[in-house]
Amino acid sequence: MFFSRYGASNSIITIPTQAFLRGDFSGLVNAAGAQIPIFDPASTQSDGRGSFTRAQFPGNVIPQSQISQAARVVAQYMPAPSLPGAFNNYFSKAAATWPFYNTWTPVVKIDHSISTKQKLQGSYTYQNRPRIIWTGGMTNAPAWGQPQTNPLDNVFDQVANSWKVRFNHDYIFTPTLLNHATISVDRYYNLGINKTSGQGWNQKLGITGIPADAGEFPQISFSGGTAAPQQLNRASDEVWHDVRYSFIEN
Repeated sequence: MFFSRYGASNSIITIPTQAFLRGDFSGLVNAAGAQIPIFDPASTQSDGRGSFTRAQFPGNVIPQSQISQAARVVAQYMPAPSLPGAFNNYFSKAAATWPFYNTWTPVVKIDHSISTKQKLQGSYTYQNRPRIIWTGGMTNAPAWGQPQTNPLDNVFDQVANSWKVRFNHDYIFTPTLLNHATISVDRYYNLGINKTSGQGWNQKLGITGIPADAGEFPQISFSGGTAAPQQLNRASDEVWHDVRYSFIEN
């Protein structure tokens, strides 16, 4: 029997400040202290040279009328920063990889000598590895089997179990010739359902036109800029398994 236990290790992530959530980016500055301008997409116009220009929002503040309903819904779930500044301003509650979990791996092995020339060996290994996968760490993770009430983190209950069966046969033909044959079967399956499934986030956020939507909170990613903020949630489930058979002879 093999047993292992892993714990969480925190990290520092970037989340928007309360002012940013209101559309106020007047305090958004670079390392030199200069303001990073936020441009109004509605002001886009040609510069006459084959490119385009945009006007900066007055005071670097986005008017409330230009903040979408989806953004308003998402913003209400965002916690306040736990550290000063606009970057690296929040102690993540999640583990760097996954939080606390236990792994059980029982092993049964039998060896049998038929004669001085012929031996058999069989083994069975099973690994039971239930885990709560949790990235982001902006809120407390729901317990195993419980729904996710704050949709920003990527949290799901993962059942990642496997078993292995081995049969070995050894036969000594001569003092210098040994035949070793192995028949094996390996099975692995991975189940991890998004814990926001069935909560109707497509309707709450105004997302339409997606057939067979399970109502999970969508994945929201960011790129570019001085520092990309934390990714929100994960837009997929894990439901897969495989079985492998092999015959090896040496």
